[in-house]
Amino acid sequence: MPLCKRCNSSKGNKDLLEWWFSKGRKLRELNLDTLVIYLHFQYRIAEEGRLDEPIPPNIFKAIREAMIELPEQLRKKMLFSPH
Repeated sequence: MPLCKRCNSSKGNKDLLEWWFSKGRKLRELNLDTLVIYLHFQYRIAEEGRLDEPIPPNIFKAIREAMIELPEQLRKKMLFSPH
């Protein structure tokens, strides 16, 4: 995923979120446009039928952080509502 020149040098071939979290950064600090593009790529992986693969640790961490940022009532509703 292309970023600014300095960030690209630091990130190398690492996954965006793996690199971001390795820098000690929080998900909410990531530019929203960058996150949307990243999630679009992740959605494509799902469309390719690769969802049976284990969830990468960086994605799991991002989901946990995003859930923590939600208001408590909404978080409980999402966790305990039947699908």
